[in-house]
This record gives sequence, C-alpha cells and structure tokens, in this order.
Amino acid sequence: MNESIVPSWKCEKVIAVSNENNWHEFVALIETDFLDWDEYIFRGQKDSSWPLRPKFDREYRGAKKLLAETDPLKGLNPQEIGLVRQSNPKLTLDARSDLLDRLLDRFKKACTGRRGHSPKSLSDIEWWALGQHFGLATPLLDWTQSPYVAAYFALTEPDLNSNANRAVWAYSHDGMKDIFINSVGLDEENLDLSDAIEVVFGLIDENSRIISQNGLFTKTPDGEDIEEFIANKIDLTGMSPILYKIEIPNSQREAFMRHLKSMNIHAGSLFPDIVGAAEFANRGLECESSDLLWKAQPSFIRRMLSNDTYHDNNKA
Repeated sequence: MNESIVPSWKCEKVIAVSNENNWHEFVALIETDFLDWDEYIFRGQKDSSWPLRPKFDREYRGAKKLLAETDPLKGLNPQEIGLVRQSNPKLTLDARSDLLDRLLDRFKKACTGRRGHSPKSLSDIEWWALGQHFGLATPLLDWTQSPYVAAYFALTEPDLNSNANRAVWAYSHDGMKDIFINSVGLDEENLDLSDAIEVVFGLIDENSRIISQNGLFTKTPDGEDIEEFIANKIDLTGMSPILYKIEIPNSQREAFMRHLKSMNIHAGSLFPDIVGAAEFANRGLECESSDLLWKAQPSFIRRMLSNDTYHDNNKA
C-alpha cells in the first residue's frame, strides 16, 4: 500500500501552490482538501506558468502588443514615409468591449443556417458558450466540477521535450463572495457581483460535451486574468486562499493518464462525438509504445514479481 504524504500549501500573495510528485500525492491532496467541499471548480493547463486567461484576451493582448511594437515607417524610402505620414494610419485597437460586440455579431451571422432546423434562440452568454465549444475566441474560460477531469486536460497533450510542470487549478467562487460580503458589510441578498468574476453554466443543445465533462465557465468583467482580478480587487490578508494551483511534473504524465483511464476519464468518455472517438483511438496508438516503456520500469517489474497471490485447489 502506498503511504502518501499530503504536501503543504505555499501561500503567495494571490494563490496557494502545492507540488505533487506522483498520482498518490495528488489523490491524497484532492481527498484531503477538496473532495468533501462542493464549492470548488477546477481547470487543467498544460503549463503551470500560463495565466488563467481566455482565448479572446490572449489574442487581444497579443494584437495590442504587436501594434505597440510595430514601426510602420521601418524599411520605407523617403517618398513612402511621406505617404504614410500623410495618411496618418491608426495603429491602436478599439476598446475591448467594442471588439467583443463585433466578434459576437459576426459569429451569430455566420451561424445562420448552420444550427439545424428551427434552432433555439440563445442569450449572448449562451452564444459565447456555443462559440467556446467550436473554437471561437471568447471571453470565457473553461472549468469543470471534477478535479480528475481537470487533470486529464492538463496532461492529455504529450510534450516529450518539456520539463515544465502541468497545473490543475482550483477556484472557490463561494470564497470570493464571502470575502466581498465581509469587506463591504453587505448580506448576500444585497451583494452586487456584476463587477466580479462570473460563473456561467452554458447548457445548450449544441454542446453535449459540457455534461460529460461537468463543464462550466468563468468570465471576468474587464478581461483581467483571474489572478490579476484577485490581486487588484480583493485583499486576502488573513483570509483562506480562494485560488489554488496544483503542480504536476511533466514526467508523471503517463502514470496519471493510466490512472485516469481506469476511472473512465479519457477522450472517449469526455467527448461523446466522432472527434472524441478519434482522440481515443489516437491515445491507443500512443500507448503502443508507452505501454512497452511502462512495463520496462523497475516499479512495474517489481510489482509483477511480488504478486504471488494464487488459488490452491489442495486447500480445503
């Protein structure tokens, strides 16, 4: 039997961080700190250094940075420089809210005739959830109510050349509300969270995966990363953490994936469509080699050699 020591949390200014060396430590941590509390939602990320930032804001910030660093006059001859200066081209993006409105409007129009016969009318947040499902750059961030599903998404993509840690994030929205209530002296009925992190349940017919994945979303009001929002808007002094990061070594990916498969957490169960079937089959192809490597490890061989359990027909 594996004796697991639950690592302690290192509380930083905004988050609490814990490093897990193996599956048994990860499970011990989940069972100790999260299993019996349903206030947490979880997210897996391939690199623990990545911020909690939605795709739209990754691209929006990247575009702003590119424009700020670009010199439109570089490499031009004097005549071309004069022409550009005369036209005075605009190299600043419109406000984030304006770009979001235009993006969503284009997506709605582009979906005309593509949602089947007599499609259900959707609210804007449901449109964003639909777009998230199909790869639209949205202001939503995917989460799940299962820490093990989050671990799958943190580890599903192989990265043989990386020594970086994977990350499973845990966020307590109830904890954030409690801090808001205590800081402004309001009761929960009068609490206005319109300028806070929003948790969104985007259940729509076109996204059957969200049920299989126990999925939901978060949305910050101004495009801040969740870490930025907490740092800028919430004083955690003397409070319990509301945002946790569990780091997992990339070297443990294969062990974690094998355990998750035994729990029926794999592409075939999380993606109930042909895309999921293809990913499940691709993982089987990867296992053609990884299983051989796994069975060559001393820990595997030692376990096989020590398994002396057997039936003896001569015993009464």
